Amino acid sequence: MMMTVKETPRETRVSVYNERSAKSTGRIKGKQPGERSPQSISRTKSKVRDIVACNEFDLAVTLEINPRKVPIAKQEDTLQEIIVYLKNIKRTHKDFCWLLVPEKYPSGKRLHLHGLLKNLPTGLLQPFQKRKGRKPKYVHELWKNRWNVYTIPTYNERFGYSMVTAYKLSSTDVKIVEQDYWETYITKGLTETAKIRPVGKRLVYVSQGLDRPKVVEKATVSAQDEKKIAKIADKSYSHMDKDTGKVYGATYIADGSWASVKNKVASLP
Repeated sequence: MMMTVKETPRETRVSVYNERSAKSTGRIKGKQPGERSPQSISRTKSKVRDIVACNEFDLAVTLEINPRKVPIAKQEDTLQEIIVYLKNIKRTHKDFCWLLVPEKYPSGKRLHLHGLLKNLPTGLLQPFQKRKGRKPKYVHELWKNRWNVYTIPTYNERFGYSMVTAYKLSSTDVKIVEQDYWETYITKGLTETAKIRPVGKRLVYVSQGLDRPKVVEKATVSAQDEKKIAKIADKSYSHMDKDTGKVYGATYIADGSWASVKNKVASLP
């Protein structure tokens, strides 16, 4: 078995996978030309997890594209315009960063963006106003749970609709959201979105200035040592080939540095 170890500021992530799967470069069974492989989508989800683990985000955001302002046929160009809009903010606010994932609406091919923001200038935010007329159902749910909800007027004027909430809610809020919630939420529609986005178009938009995990070791690992790593891990997830249904690896997540994890593993019988 092959092992790749990554360190984040808070934890160590140990990925163990079958050596044959790692070396396989042949055409993936069931994959059509121009179609993304399940492994590619899995790597994208891992990338999101790694970035979330390495950075202190302060806001969660949903950016929608109003079909009255932007036809579906032009939404790919509009996604690029949104990134340019964010880059223009970053030019005057160097610490501003984003992690955004496009998501397809269940009803069709229209896209919107979910993501996390860091150091967005507070002057761009405005409280989401309760007003007559149609409002997104989930905004009402957030208000019921006493979440503070904001919007970005300069975005709304150009593209459609925006909703911003705190990444880490204060102790006065009823619902406390953990890091795992946001990782799952912003990647929940990634597989379906990949089906309508052309190969070559990004499945995740990451700004400059965000930290990435540090690869600290690559080596082979015995089945016995993998069991020990699994035993001391705080959480884990499997890697599965969706064409065959077979599990070809797993990632184990433990608090602390790789050195401390190795010491714990070594202490086990």
